Amino acid sequence: GLSFLLLSLYRKHRNAPRPYERYDIDPVIKKDSTGNSFPSRHVFSSFLIAVLWIKIFLPAGIILFLLSCFLGFVRVAGGVHFIIDVCAGALVGILAGILTILAAGCLPV
Repeated sequence: GLSFLLLSLYRKHRNAPRPYERYDIDPVIKKDSTGNSFPSRHVFSSFLIAVLWIKIFLPAGIILFLLSCFLGFVRVAGGVHFIIDVCAGALVGILAGILTILAAGCLPV
């Protein structure tokens, strides 16, 4: 939850425009909001969950990782994110997942 909050605060501060704002296009995925495009929280959350599942049950984690890649493609193709938005969301999600696993390993059971 903390990583999602920090990511959201960063997005709000950066307030990067979305593709449909910059290029005046109609996105396939309908959105009424403006700004807060970088990084993608959908992709961040999806990759974080995939990394955690890789630790818990590898086959499920691999499937979720592939679905996360597809989600990133859909967000770009749908016109609501730039490629850099989804790549940054994926990278931060992976790092947050790894840090969560490392932190959980340090906690007493």
